[in-house]
Amino acid sequence: MTTERAARPLLRAGRSLGRLILGAARRMRRALDDLVLGATCAGCGTPGSVLCEVCADHLEGLPGLLTTRVGVPPVVACGPYRGTLRQVIIASKDRGVRSLARPLGVLAARQASRHLPTGGRVLLVPVPSSPAAVRRRGYDHVGELSRVVALTLRGRGVRVRVRHGLVRVRRVRDQAGLGRDERLGNQSGSMRWRGAPPNAPVVIIDDIVTTGATLREACRAVAAAGGRPLLVVALAHTALSRPDAELRPTGERPA
Repeated sequence: MTTERAARPLLRAGRSLGRLILGAARRMRRALDDLVLGATCAGCGTPGSVLCEVCADHLEGLPGLLTTRVGVPPVVACGPYRGTLRQVIIASKDRGVRSLARPLGVLAARQASRHLPTGGRVLLVPVPSSPAAVRRRGYDHVGELSRVVALTLRGRGVRVRVRHGLVRVRRVRDQAGLGRDERLGNQSGSMRWRGAPPNAPVVIIDDIVTTGATLREACRAVAAAGGRPLLVVALAHTALSRPDAELRPTGERPA
């Protein structure tokens, strides 16, 4: 016990140093992102930073949408895939602006927290990108997003951790231009769960929802491993306004 008490100041100092190093790394990343973009806003192109105050306020003001009829658990989307949200997602996903994962992750966590229990535990499971896509982008953008969502949810009292349990077991075609049935066939059987079965309800994290084909496959793989998909959280939706989708503001819970 004496040794433990003596070590506590060193542990606290180590944690403080770690936070300082992490903060410095984040500031450096933001500076590098500004350099890559020429210090222009990803949302509107205004010079100054990767996300200007006007665009940040716009994202914060998105009401979010909840759908319960796409063949998966309730899906929370921060907003429609258009305008400022679309431009910021593209910059994060395809232009390598990693610092945008923080505002996007905070946005997603805020929407998700309205539908998650504060007492129980949940697993955040990112939808896996193909290895080729990760190599092309230079990082796993959904994995990075999930990390920020988890950190934010913990600050809101949710017991959560990230589990990279889903893996691709076969190559899928680029889904751009594919119809709904083609997307379903393209994704069917493309994922499996690796490792120990999920030991808590699962929240699937993805960036964009179109037809829900990818999410159906992710939920199927989770359920096949004995897990319980509880919620899907996405940054944006493109096709949830079709007739078989029931939409409501995320402040309302499903009946």
